Amino acid sequence: MLKPFVPGRLDVLVENTKRCAVLAVRGELDSATAPRLNERLMAAIAEAPPGAGVVLDLSDVTFCGSAGVQAVLLAGDQARELDRGFAVACGPFVRRTLELVGLRHLVGDHPTRAAALASVG
Repeated sequence: MLKPFVPGRLDVLVENTKRCAVLAVRGELDSATAPRLNERLMAAIAEAPPGAGVVLDLSDVTFCGSAGVQAVLLAGDQARELDRGFAVACGPFVRRTLELVGLRHLVGDHPTRAAALASVG
């Protein structure tokens, strides 16, 4: 269970299932918090067996800056290089950010965690 939200903070909860790791993120994803998410994402991708997947659930992210977008894009690239599935569940704040910068098509976002899970196998 995630801790109570504190403004300016980012919480990352990692849940491992048989077929993938799910990183549930809550809070603000900016230049101060993106490095921590990036570290957790890269570890989850590296630890997943070939053919397995990683789901990044950003449904509870309340702000996403350019550093957050970069972390998502880098994770997707890393997952493809290592033959791991990668899917993102976006809430309205992240979806809007991706639309504004014209990168929503690169992320392949899903409206719910369930939809993202289904897409990785």
